[in-house]
Amino acid sequence: PQSGAPWLITAGALGIIKVLNCHTLKVEKILLGHVNAINELQVHPLDRGILLSASKDRSVRLWSIQTGKCLVVFAGENGHRDEVLSADFHLSGSLMVSSSMDHTVKVWDLSKLEDIISGCHEKTSERRARRSARVVQFPLFSTRKVHGNYVDCVRFFGDLVISKSVEDCIVLWRGRYPEKPKLTRMPNNSVRKLGEYRSKDCDIWYIRFGMDYTQKYLAVGNKKGDIFVWDIDHGRNKPPLKLNAKSHCSAVRQVAFDYAGNHVVGVCDDATIWVWKRNYVDTEINEGEKSKHPSVNEITHKATSESKQPVPDNPKKKARVSRKK
Repeated sequence: PQSGAPWLITAGALGIIKVLNCHTLKVEKILLGHVNAINELQVHPLDRGILLSASKDRSVRLWSIQTGKCLVVFAGENGHRDEVLSADFHLSGSLMVSSSMDHTVKVWDLSKLEDIISGCHEKTSERRARRSARVVQFPLFSTRKVHGNYVDCVRFFGDLVISKSVEDCIVLWRGRYPEKPKLTRMPNNSVRKLGEYRSKDCDIWYIRFGMDYTQKYLAVGNKKGDIFVWDIDHGRNKPPLKLNAKSHCSAVRQVAFDYAGNHVVGVCDDATIWVWKRNYVDTEINEGEKSKHPSVNEITHKATSESKQPVPDNPKKKARVSRKK
């Protein structure tokens, strides 16, 4: 915002997006348009005033946060046929990827929408403000060849894509994007799989993986409370580093890293947030070379010690000890 105050953007089951001012603690904007639950929100990497939302109503929408207007709706003829679970911007801002319960991953071209995106935050006349959002029905790329089940998390990794399904597997892959969207009935483009990151007990939907800021590490939770961590470049098709807390067995729904990659945060079904801490080491895990990561026991010990409050001493027990002495 122009005031410099940070915004907190929330959405949920009602399909309403609320923009909160963290300084005044008031609702700045309410974005209306979705007719069902919203599963994900993403902010444009270059223009922080543009918001992306993925919904259960089978659509992905592009918004101007400052004006509260819906700019583009991605849905229709070749759009998703079921609930849209995840979406992400390319770092250049020219592409958007989305995934759904219909087992597909779609890439949408935003470069053709510059006439709408540029100047979308400026105040317009009342007549122009009433114009409906543009509907984009044909993605640049669409495929069902990566996963055979719900695709509940997808992210760009440079020009590559990392996506996850309920098959205990995260896949790194590359698609061949045509110059123009095909107007054929639901295309199924070919892909090239570059690597797989396999985990265990991650067969329930709506579990999100996370990457650190430099996109060097990848982490995901499972339904038993474990977190698996990989080095993205060197950990393909290799067993991950496993983090867990002995006293915790609830599903880890989402995992995130801090900016420096020193902490891993897990958000769980039992309304708890767990933090694992490690010393930052710029490691490279090569075949046959011993990893410089801290051991699993060291990380688990730090997690449990930081998550549990110290138990106060029992004064009666101290009294009994003093009498014996």
